Amino acid sequence: MTVEELYTDAFDGAVRMWAEVGSSPFLHDTDGDLVWIQDWSGEHGDWTFPASAGSGTINSVKIRFEGYVGESYPDTRFLAVYVWDGSGWQSAGVIFPDTDYAWYEFDVTSILDTWAKINGAKVRIAFTQTELVGAGYARRLTRKVDYTPAVKQIFIDGLTSIQVGCLAALRRTTRTKLPQGPVRSLLYPRIDHACSSREYALLLF
Repeated sequence: MTVEELYTDAFDGAVRMWAEVGSSPFLHDTDGDLVWIQDWSGEHGDWTFPASAGSGTINSVKIRFEGYVGESYPDTRFLAVYVWDGSGWQSAGVIFPDTDYAWYEFDVTSILDTWAKINGAKVRIAFTQTELVGAGYARRLTRKVDYTPAVKQIFIDGLTSIQVGCLAALRRTTRTKLPQGPVRSLLYPRIDHACSSREYALLLF
């Protein structure tokens, strides 16, 4: 399995009801940049992420968020995180009051269940309170994808005998599959044939 975790890299300002501190996109990996709201309810967004380099089977998708909700009147305020799935906003999770910043992880695998949805994901946050006292803060935001890479298929028709030997050695240590069915006449050298880095490169790229 492979895990890819990326910080947000863009903020489009589609809705702006929180105060912004520092530089856009505000929720990247810094302590000084953040967004916050105090004494009223409101939404802020939208944040997006770099395109994923992944492919294959999606095992899980999580939105990780570092935030803080003031602890007074704990039953009257919360911070909600929403995710865009390509057709509408879906609830990812809710943060309730605490004493300081903390990381929260929301499983959105059922929401972002395709690579297209993962790459098109947006995040919006909303602060809700029923008392006119309190504050919400947001400081960091990531998208974390756990996936099993697609099996690499290599078609060996036309490879040199050295490359075929390299392929056999490569197959022993990777998930690479030899193609099925008849192959044109090729002389297979020994499995332990010595391979240069150049021959490996020809097979992998």
